[in-house]
Amino acid sequence: NRQWYTFKNEANQIPELFIFDDIDDWYGVSAQSVVDQIRNLEASDINVRLNSRGGMVFEGIAIYNALRLHKASIHVTIEGLAASIASVIAMAGDTVTIAENAMMMIHNPYGWAQGDAESMRKTADIMDKIADSIAVSYTARTGKSLDEMKALMDSETWYTATEALAAGLVDQVDTPIKATA
Repeated sequence: NRQWYTFKNEANQIPELFIFDDIDDWYGVSAQSVVDQIRNLEASDINVRLNSRGGMVFEGIAIYNALRLHKASIHVTIEGLAASIASVIAMAGDTVTIAENAMMMIHNPYGWAQGDAESMRKTADIMDKIADSIAVSYTARTGKSLDEMKALMDSETWYTATEALAAGLVDQVDTPIKATA
């Protein structure tokens, strides 16, 4: 029995939600699983620790919205990778921190089409609408225009920690404290 994500809510500690897997309603971290954990949580802060290559768009958008709508302050830490829809989940943080050796990636949504030419054109139009809804989450944090964010998504942009900070996607880069003798 593989555990797809964990949630720690110990006495006198800030609750922590670890998202260290794909975003998926079948075999990864689902929106329902996150909502079930935070719905009745009485906390002023929630730490979300993130390492995910992404997954299903609407599961990720639902997780983003559940976190944004929670009354607690959400503090996201990107510990390895926040790619694809996981980068959108990261945007839910009231604060977003990234480890100095972690990365982010944003891109257009992927999809599949089947059928005749008209069906494929219709699918392409729907994919454009989905891309717009994803870009809105980035613009809310960065202050960039929808067109600027969509251009970055078009080119599948990978960010180092310092590049993500410069782009306004995160608030700070977390550098480890060096031990002293």
